[in-house]
Amino acid sequence: MDDLPSQSIAVFYIGLLILFVTGHAFISILKVAFFGLSRLQLNELRDTHERQFQQLTDLFRDRDLLFVVLHFWTTLFGGGALIVASRITTNLDHFWIGILTLILIFVALILFGDIVPRSYAVHHIHHLARNTHLLALFRLLYWVSFPVTLPLHQFLHAFSSYFGHEYLSPYVLVEEIRSQIPDTPDKDEGFKEEEREMIRGVMEFGETVVREVMIPRIDMVVFDADDEHPADIMELIVNKGHSRIPLYEGTIDNIIGILYAKDLLSQLKRQEPITDLREIMRKAWFVPESKHIRELLQEFRKEKIHIAIVVDEYGGTAGLVTLEDIIEEIVGDIFDEYDVETTPLFRKIDEQTYLIDAIMDIDELNDELGLNLPVNEDYDTLGGFIFDQLGRVPEPHETIDYQNYRFEILRIDGHRIKKIKLYFLPNHEIAAEE
Repeated sequence: MDDLPSQSIAVFYIGLLILFVTGHAFISILKVAFFGLSRLQLNELRDTHERQFQQLTDLFRDRDLLFVVLHFWTTLFGGGALIVASRITTNLDHFWIGILTLILIFVALILFGDIVPRSYAVHHIHHLARNTHLLALFRLLYWVSFPVTLPLHQFLHAFSSYFGHEYLSPYVLVEEIRSQIPDTPDKDEGFKEEEREMIRGVMEFGETVVREVMIPRIDMVVFDADDEHPADIMELIVNKGHSRIPLYEGTIDNIIGILYAKDLLSQLKRQEPITDLREIMRKAWFVPESKHIRELLQEFRKEKIHIAIVVDEYGGTAGLVTLEDIIEEIVGDIFDEYDVETTPLFRKIDEQTYLIDAIMDIDELNDELGLNLPVNEDYDTLGGFIFDQLGRVPEPHETIDYQNYRFEILRIDGHRIKKIKLYFLPNHEIAAEE
């Protein structure tokens, strides 16, 4: 019977320890959920969950105070867990068992109170940001700690001001960094054009999917593995300047491998006849077009490959993507000795007229010409926008009006739009047509 009080105390301490570790994990999740949202995720949250978006906006009105609140609870839960752990270990009979127990509790706090919840939050950030129960619980903690955190917040500002520095939270939203990048050269504040584009590339890297950077199916350079003259692939490599050629059987939807030019050259060096390309081809790596290029870059590094075949939702070949395509998203176009200098995707004819290549990206077109064309997950290019507006293949010289823009289809190759002429319509002409 004498052991009951000590057992009850032990259960109480263990329960208190679990509570503190859980609280620490909760705050770790909130840090990621609040400060890790990208522009795309914020926009989606605003469009689909306006109430939760407004709640987050209210919390961010004073970001520095929000940081103090989060740091206060992190310290409280973490410190509380360590105090309880020390109380548990002091009641143990053996010194080294107590030390080992303390170390295990500390590791558990780091693992289950920080690393695991942060990892979970990164992969479920959008779901967490719109979780009303999560936001409501944090708002409760926010106001409970307000009598302590508000004076602490004011003290930090006063302390920083005394030394001539402004107190700032170490957490910065991606949007705040993005807002500091000037949009045009006339707003330049020390940024060169190349630097602006590189910073934007880094900012948008995590949001970009393979479909946006891949070489489309129609532009792929491939070779039939059953070709009667397999040695002809050497001529294709020389003419196109590619060092890796996908091989297919029957149709391009059945890619069976990748032929590397260096493997082919090694066989020629050994003076061995080229009879079956399958013998020297390498395994093809397949990825969905919805995969983020950040994840694909990690796969490229892990697998030590430079090229992947992109498949659509039905398993057909949508295109291919290379390591160079991913890097160019950050540093811009990379040209080597095999690249032919490309012509610009658009050309100015006069103040109101532009000649545009249909493969030009909608986002790039909006930025370059100051347009306001809608961005949709169903298309990425101007040609895709035209198809989406019409719902069919246009006729040559057919015109389409959208807002104050008129698009004339100049050239079509099969079912593919090639060249488009853009006219800026005067306002009175729009009014007359309406």
